[in-house]
Amino acid sequence: AAITTATAAAAITTLPPILIKDSSCVSWRATGRCISKGHKDTRGDRDCRTLITSGDSGFCECATHQTAHTNCTDAGTREPFTCEEMCHISTAAEKAKEAAAEERVRLKRALKAAKRKAANGKW
Repeated sequence: AAITTATAAAAITTLPPILIKDSSCVSWRATGRCISKGHKDTRGDRDCRTLITSGDSGFCECATHQTAHTNCTDAGTREPFTCEEMCHISTAAEKAKEAAAEERVRLKRALKAAKRKAANGKW
């Protein structure tokens, strides 16, 4: 399902500030041949707050990554967006994945320690 501008805005406003740190947008980078992985077409680059609509091909360049790779053939299959929104959303998603991975490691260590204590009769 496509992320609407309203959904994206709602998601951003509910995120803790720590999750959207370093999510700054650099630019929309336009590409040729109607594909997001095509050659760069700097004449079509746009600022981060410009609404990207159906028919555009390119990607959002964020401070630490690229996101929202879009082909012009995606017309009608996605909602318009700004790169500012998409950089915030994708950075928050990456930060959430990192936090979840760190929590999994912490829980595995705690479980291993608990099993050792149980095996040694220290419970």
